[in-house]
Amino acid sequence: MERMLSADGVMNLINSFLDQGLVNNAFMVTSANADSIKGLGQHPIYKESNGISFDRALLSLLKRSLKYIVTIQSTLIWRNMKIKFLTGEMAKLHGISRQTLLYYDKIGLLKPKEIDEINNYRYYTLDQFETLDVILSLKSLGMTLKEIKHYLSKALLRDRMEQLKIQDLLIREKIEQLERTGRRLTSFLTALKHGMEIIPFEIGIKFLKKRYILIESVLPPFEWYDLEMAIKKLIACSREEEFVMSGYMVYADIYGNGQEIFKKVALEIDHDTPDCIAQGEYGYLYHQGPYEELVRSRSLLLEYIEKSKYQVSGEIIEKVLLDTFAVSSEAEYLVEIQVPVQKE
Repeated sequence: MERMLSADGVMNLINSFLDQGLVNNAFMVTSANADSIKGLGQHPIYKESNGISFDRALLSLLKRSLKYIVTIQSTLIWRNMKIKFLTGEMAKLHGISRQTLLYYDKIGLLKPKEIDEINNYRYYTLDQFETLDVILSLKSLGMTLKEIKHYLSKALLRDRMEQLKIQDLLIREKIEQLERTGRRLTSFLTALKHGMEIIPFEIGIKFLKKRYILIESVLPPFEWYDLEMAIKKLIACSREEEFVMSGYMVYADIYGNGQEIFKKVALEIDHDTPDCIAQGEYGYLYHQGPYEELVRSRSLLLEYIEKSKYQVSGEIIEKVLLDTFAVSSEAEYLVEIQVPVQKE
């Protein structure tokens, strides 16, 4: 049985090489073996026994022929290994720039197999194709060149798997971050769309639900500079925490002489926080134009509230809807003035 399996295995391998056309020329050189192998299917012993039994002479012939095949195949592989490609050719075949390949050489990620001592030409060989393919594949997975170099330096499969697991976790974290960024962008777009649909200087009374906010105090002496610094801190905090926000709000205190003082700013966000704006009825006016003209719009809203038989019951809030983020001219700035009210 062992002799039969050995012969059968050799025959299958030879037939495979013959089918691929890899060794036809080689057997023409050794015509005796070529004739014997090509006519093997008609051999009386093979034909009669259907390959179940081979005599020793036939098995020996097959093994000698296999030796020729292996020798020829090794020669072909060796020749392929010796095929050389210049840097530009290697880069073009892999869809990258010549400078990229030169940089890989510089950092020791992929060095050419040979450098001509006379003309300094760099040559790559066929066996380096696979290494470059691995490098490009890992790069497409988000690995840095430093990480790729570290990966290639590892000889054991389990070590490489561990590094791929780490990369998998990093990619999942990036996906989550992109999803959060996407939600913030959607929030911006929704707010801008809402701003486009607003009728400037519309005025009225409406009910507003409870809103959760982040608050940043404005430092004395409460000048415009101090207000801008507080707004910057608030926006920076929202970026760091990756909150989905809906425009910032300025709290204005109005003194008897008409002077306005800004003591805090707030940012409306999409989840629970310790600070909130209570639900209730609010007088509102959509101011369009420079911030310096807000005083006039605020006065118009307070007059409207009084005429409507309401009284002010809390701090005046100015919610910025459209600013330089959305429009290029101060004349297009849009601010919703909100004043909590209750019936007299």
